[in-house]
Amino acid sequence: MDKHDFDDLLEQLKNDNPLPIVAEAHNVELRASGQSFLGCCPFHEDHNPSFAIYLGNNGWRFKCYAASCQKYGDVFDFVGIWEFGNAWTRRGDQFSSVMEALGSERFEKPLASNLVLAKTPQERPEINSRIKRIWDIALAIYGEVLFRPEHTDVLSYLRKRKYTDATLRRYRFGFCPRENSPLLPAARAVGITEQDLIDARILVEGEYGTYEFFRGAKGQSGRIVCADLDHAFAASYILGRILPWEDPEEVSAKYLGLRDFSKPIMGLSSLRRSDEPVLLVEGWWNRLTLWQWGYDSIAVSGAMLSPDQKDALAKLRRTIIPVRDMDLPDSKGNIPGQIALQAWRDAIPGMSEGIELPMEVDGIPIKDINDLDKDLPEGVGEAIFADLAKKWGVFPKKKK
Repeated sequence: MDKHDFDDLLEQLKNDNPLPIVAEAHNVELRASGQSFLGCCPFHEDHNPSFAIYLGNNGWRFKCYAASCQKYGDVFDFVGIWEFGNAWTRRGDQFSSVMEALGSERFEKPLASNLVLAKTPQERPEINSRIKRIWDIALAIYGEVLFRPEHTDVLSYLRKRKYTDATLRRYRFGFCPRENSPLLPAARAVGITEQDLIDARILVEGEYGTYEFFRGAKGQSGRIVCADLDHAFAASYILGRILPWEDPEEVSAKYLGLRDFSKPIMGLSSLRRSDEPVLLVEGWWNRLTLWQWGYDSIAVSGAMLSPDQKDALAKLRRTIIPVRDMDLPDSKGNIPGQIALQAWRDAIPGMSEGIELPMEVDGIPIKDINDLDKDLPEGVGEAIFADLAKKWGVFPKKKK
């Protein structure tokens, strides 16, 4: 069988076996969320639904958002992980076995299924000048909240992470409080309606009514917010981070990007015109530390790269050096940072294994770039990273 015929067979198997139906046949209880489905992850003990199935440009995909799992992929990966666990390689006899299983009748749609499957990917809302203006106004309101006396603990947390005032100002840091948010009255005062905020996904409509996105449907938590910027320094995307003391057991997602909008490659507008290598990190906050140190760097949020993100990286025309998060293995032996690195290398042919950080320095555990800065004496982590980066031809420029 030539490659063209093989690819056609794989596409046919995916079309004949929609992932939501296959997951349901494996006793995964799903509920609809727009055109996607949510449920408890079948690959680990999951009491707070963290498993999502969504329709992307290349068909149905799944991802577990639990920090201890982070498994993702298509219907072949779902069945492969189900059958082979962490030994799944997506190669050789394993892949042939999964193809054979999907070619059988064992994954027929259950008679009791009430799943309604979308035929095409959900259309993403456009990030246009109107949306950016609404984001800028919301960020200005949240920025004012951050510097209120009652939220000094939030500001102290950011400064303990070594983010400078220049970083906080440039990247529009603010705070969306759990209670008593001034967003709606302040927005109305400058002519922004509730519908405008819904269009920009600052407010979202859910089963509990309309609520402020970064504090959750039931006001579960407050979140720090900040923005990536376009070339005109307008907000081009917003991220929220939960406060550690709001969720000590890490039940909720640590980071949230605005719902429905396509996640960009963050930091592109800040890159200098250069043919030197650029650093790729998992996590916007790690990228901010690199920016403070003077490095050209970009960030993705999570392991998976969308088609738009892949296109953006291809257009960059610069050597990309990944910096891997040094996560410890979870209870099942999965290492999230290694999973992300492999996903990037699969998506971008020729990408190197890149920079590995030390697992600890003077007894202090190091998981990511920001740990090198916030937990070590001034300048020590920066010097350690400089030695690692120069081996790849990456050097800092003028300090921020």
